[in-house]
Amino acid sequence: MNFEFKRTEIEHFDCNIVFYGQEDTSPGYTFGGNNIRDCYILHYITAGKGTFASAGKKMATLQAGDVFLLPKSVPCFYQADKNEPWSYFWIGFSGVYTGEIFARSALDEHYYLRHVNDCAFGKSFKALFEALRLQNSLTNSLLTESLLYQTFHQLLAQYPNHKHQKKLNYTVSFKQAADYFKRNYQNGCNVSDACANLHISRSYLHSLFKQNLNISPQQYLLKLKLTHAKKLLTQTDYSLQQIANLVGYKDQFTFSKAFKRCFNQSPLEYRNQINFKK
Repeated sequence: MNFEFKRTEIEHFDCNIVFYGQEDTSPGYTFGGNNIRDCYILHYITAGKGTFASAGKKMATLQAGDVFLLPKSVPCFYQADKNEPWSYFWIGFSGVYTGEIFARSALDEHYYLRHVNDCAFGKSFKALFEALRLQNSLTNSLLTESLLYQTFHQLLAQYPNHKHQKKLNYTVSFKQAADYFKRNYQNGCNVSDACANLHISRSYLHSLFKQNLNISPQQYLLKLKLTHAKKLLTQTDYSLQQIANLVGYKDQFTFSKAFKRCFNQSPLEYRNQINFKK
C-alpha cells in the first residue's frame, strides 16, 4: 500500500486586479493621460496595429495577437496606426508580487511580446478578461482568481526571463561561495578547496567576487581570517601561535607576515597599541 503525507504551506501571492477595459481607437490615437502609472497595465491587441515604446527603448510596431505592458513608474508611449488603428483590451494589476512576476518574464526586456494569440498564456489572459466581465458572484470570483494565477503561471512558463534567471543563479553561487569560506576559513581552506567543493572553476569563482564585492576570493578569505584575528588579539590573551591556528594558519610566522602586509604592523604591535589605548 502506498501512503504519502507531507505538511506544506502554500504562500498567497499578493496580486490584485484594480481595473480593466477595452477600446476601439481612432486613427493615430495617442493616450493623453498620465504617462507614468502607479500599477502595471497589460494590453492585448485584438485588431489593427500601432507603435509602442517605453523609456530608453526603441519604437516597435505591434499588431493583433501581440501584448504590451505599461510598467509601474516607467514612462511609455503608444499610438494607433493612422490606417489600421488598433483595438485592445487591458487589465490593471497591483500587489507586492506583481512587479516580480513581470520582472521574471520576457516582458521585462522590451515590455511587449509578439504572437501570443495561439499560446496558453494568450488564451489564459483572454479568458481572464472575459471572466472579469461576468456578473459578480462567488463562483465567478473564484473563476477570476484562478485565471489570474493561471495567466501568470503561463507567462513565466512560456516566456521566462533568461537574463533574470542567469543573474539569480549568479547571486546564489556567490552566496554559496561566501558561506563556504565563512564556515571553513578557520580550518585552513583555500580557493582551490572552495572550487572543488562547489564544483566551479577558479575563473568563475573570481568573477563572482569581483562582480559582487570588487575583490578576489583570496582577498575575501584573507579579510575573514584577519578580521577574526584582530578580535582575538584584543579580546583574548591567546598566544600568536594559538591565534594563527584559530584563523586557519599553520604557523605564527605565516600569520604574522600576512597580518603585517595587510595592516603595516605586526600582530603584537597591534595588540599593544589597542591595549595602550584602553
